[in-house]
Amino acid sequence: MTKQEFIQEAALRILGSHFACTMREVAENARRLADEIYGEQAAPSGTAGTAPDLSGEPIELLLEEVDKVEQDRVEDKIRRHGCRFQKGGIHVRVVKVFSAFDIRTVGELLKRSRGWFARQLTIGPLCVETVDRALDNLYGIKEW
Repeated sequence: MTKQEFIQEAALRILGSHFACTMREVAENARRLADEIYGEQAAPSGTAGTAPDLSGEPIELLLEEVDKVEQDRVEDKIRRHGCRFQKGGIHVRVVKVFSAFDIRTVGELLKRSRGWFARQLTIGPLCVETVDRALDNLYGIKEW
């Protein structure tokens, strides 16, 4: 089992047992545990040439994480402001772009690049930031 596979499995198990954790906390805890087991070597940064092979990773997993990140943002606003907020449709906009360009795997998205994604008509900075956060949470990818 590779370190990245271990991180993904640990994250799933942490999610199953710690319902109150945010996705960021789950990802950090899974990476920390992997570092203890595999050593302190850096996790894949997601820069060109060092990204894990995600050519077979279904885009639906990333979309689920995008939805969770968006929901976390809404819950954070509610906690900070005490008002009612609702999701802003980020998930829907991201789904439409992926569908329009027939992006079915995370690998296909990474080949297109962050700049390409940001230039799409319905995608704004908040959508890009949400996808950035989702990629970081799931795969440790900080740049793409």
